[in-house]
Amino acid sequence: MYNVNVSKRIAILLTILFVLTAFVFAGGKAEKAAGPIELTVWATRDNFKIDPAEWNKQNPDIKITYEVVPWERQLEQLLLIAGTNRAPDISSLDNP
Repeated sequence: MYNVNVSKRIAILLTILFVLTAFVFAGGKAEKAAGPIELTVWATRDNFKIDPAEWNKQNPDIKITYEVVPWERQLEQLLLIAGTNRAPDISSLDNP
Protein backbone atom coordinates (compact mmCIF):
# COMPACT_ATOMS: atom_id res chain seq x y z
CA MET A 1 0.00 0.00 0.00
CA TYR A 2 1.04 3.53 -0.72
CA ASN A 3 1.76 5.84 2.09
CA VAL A 4 -0.57 8.87 2.12
CA ASN A 5 2.42 11.23 2.38
CA VAL A 6 3.96 9.73 -0.76
CA SER A 7 0.71 10.24 -2.67
CA LYS A 8 0.54 13.88 -1.54
CA ARG A 9 4.16 14.46 -2.56
CA ILE A 10 3.54 12.96 -5.99
CA ALA A 11 0.43 15.11 -6.44
CA ILE A 12 2.33 18.27 -5.43
CA LEU A 13 5.24 17.40 -7.70
CA LEU A 14 2.94 16.78 -10.67
CA THR A 15 1.11 20.07 -10.01
CA ILE A 16 4.38 22.01 -9.92
CA LEU A 17 5.55 20.27 -13.09
CA PHE A 18 2.28 21.13 -14.83
CA VAL A 19 2.46 24.80 -13.81
CA LEU A 20 6.09 25.12 -14.93
CA THR A 21 5.28 23.49 -18.26
CA ALA A 22 2.39 25.92 -18.75
CA PHE A 23 4.72 28.88 -18.16
CA VAL A 24 7.30 27.54 -20.60
CA PHE A 25 4.75 27.04 -23.39
CA ALA A 26 2.84 30.28 -22.68
CA GLY A 27 5.33 32.22 -24.78
CA GLY A 28 6.56 34.71 -22.23
CA LYS A 29 5.58 38.37 -22.45
CA ALA A 30 2.51 39.38 -24.40
CA GLU A 31 3.24 41.54 -27.41
CA LYS A 32 0.98 44.31 -28.61
CA ALA A 33 -0.58 43.71 -32.01
CA ALA A 34 1.07 45.54 -34.90
CA GLY A 35 -2.21 47.04 -36.11
CA PRO A 36 -5.84 47.27 -35.14
CA ILE A 37 -7.80 44.22 -34.04
CA GLU A 38 -10.12 43.18 -36.85
CA LEU A 39 -13.49 41.58 -36.08
CA THR A 40 -15.77 40.11 -38.74
CA VAL A 41 -19.50 40.15 -37.96
CA TRP A 42 -22.10 38.12 -39.85
CA ALA A 43 -25.80 38.85 -39.35
CA THR A 44 -28.99 37.75 -41.07
CA ARG A 45 -30.33 41.30 -41.42
CA ASP A 46 -28.90 44.75 -41.85
CA ASN A 47 -30.21 45.97 -38.50
CA PHE A 48 -26.94 46.13 -36.62
CA LYS A 49 -27.31 48.53 -33.70
CA ILE A 50 -23.82 49.94 -34.25
CA ASP A 51 -22.79 51.67 -37.46
CA PRO A 52 -19.50 49.94 -38.38
CA ALA A 53 -18.09 53.06 -40.10
CA GLU A 54 -18.82 55.20 -37.03
CA TRP A 55 -17.43 52.49 -34.70
CA ASN A 56 -14.21 52.25 -36.71
CA LYS A 57 -13.81 56.04 -36.61
CA GLN A 58 -14.33 56.21 -32.82
CA ASN A 59 -12.28 53.07 -32.07
CA PRO A 60 -9.23 53.01 -34.35
CA ASP A 61 -7.72 50.07 -32.44
CA ILE A 62 -10.70 47.77 -33.22
CA LYS A 63 -11.99 47.50 -36.80
CA ILE A 64 -15.40 45.90 -37.45
CA THR A 65 -16.30 44.40 -40.82
CA TYR A 66 -20.05 43.77 -41.10
CA GLU A 67 -21.53 41.35 -43.61
CA VAL A 68 -25.17 40.44 -44.12
CA VAL A 69 -25.58 36.72 -44.84
CA PRO A 70 -29.17 35.58 -45.53
CA TRP A 71 -30.76 33.33 -42.92
CA GLU A 72 -31.17 30.51 -45.44
CA ARG A 73 -27.41 30.37 -46.13
CA GLN A 74 -25.80 31.41 -42.85
CA LEU A 75 -25.81 28.10 -40.98
CA GLU A 76 -24.57 26.22 -44.05
CA GLN A 77 -21.78 28.76 -44.62
CA LEU A 78 -20.77 28.66 -40.96
CA LEU A 79 -20.48 24.88 -41.07
CA LEU A 80 -18.49 24.95 -44.32
CA ILE A 81 -16.09 27.68 -43.21
CA ALA A 82 -15.61 26.54 -39.59
CA GLY A 83 -12.52 24.45 -40.31
CA THR A 84 -10.81 26.96 -42.60
CA ASN A 85 -9.75 29.61 -40.06
CA ARG A 86 -11.85 32.17 -41.98
CA ALA A 87 -15.04 31.96 -39.91
CA PRO A 88 -16.50 35.22 -38.61
CA ASP A 89 -15.57 36.32 -35.10
CA ILE A 90 -19.22 37.10 -34.33
CA SER A 91 -22.32 35.61 -35.93
CA SER A 92 -25.91 36.55 -35.22
CA LEU A 93 -28.31 33.69 -35.91
CA ASP A 94 -31.65 35.26 -35.13
CA ASN A 95 -34.95 34.04 -36.49
CA PRO A 96 -36.11 36.21 -39.42
